[in-house]
Amino acid sequence: MKKRFMEEFENYYVKRTLFFLTNYLFFLWFNKIGDRMRTYYIFHIKRECTTYYKEKPKDLYQLLHHLFLMPKHYGRYGISFYDQVCNHFDQEILNFYLSGKFQLQPQNGVFHFPEGNLVQIQLSCCIVRTNSNFPAIFRAFYYYSRDLFVCDFYNQDYFWLSKHYHEIRKTSYNKIGVEKIGNI
Repeated sequence: MKKRFMEEFENYYVKRTLFFLTNYLFFLWFNKIGDRMRTYYIFHIKRECTTYYKEKPKDLYQLLHHLFLMPKHYGRYGISFYDQVCNHFDQEILNFYLSGKFQLQPQNGVFHFPEGNLVQIQLSCCIVRTNSNFPAIFRAFYYYSRDLFVCDFYNQDYFWLSKHYHEIRKTSYNKIGVEKIGNI
């Protein structure tokens, strides 16, 4: 009787441990991977900084990443530093363009696109949440300015929008694979 009780207790303990371990691993996986949405921060870089950082995107990314992580009590320093590197976005123009082009109205300052993209336009940067690595909404920003720098701070990804946009336009995807097209 005592032996049977011990076996049942061990089975129960093993099952319970596996259950909690499985749930814990799922929790960690979901928080790490989440819903696989990426958050891009788009910055409008000043012309002089664009020419300086065009060939040094990693340096610009590190600079913006430090601004992103800066504590709030260094606000004045951060704003001054931001103003030396970046231009402000014209919210009125971008809101008007996105509203007219995509027939959308912002809800609480956020545009909700049918394919699941979310776009928030702020003075300092534009935030794009998407499931795609290069969402179609980037085209609208490309037409806004050629001096845009895109950062994904959570995945440590960064690129110049104009450079990346030209690479995407020159590449055509077909059923066989990737085929380079001449000058488009």
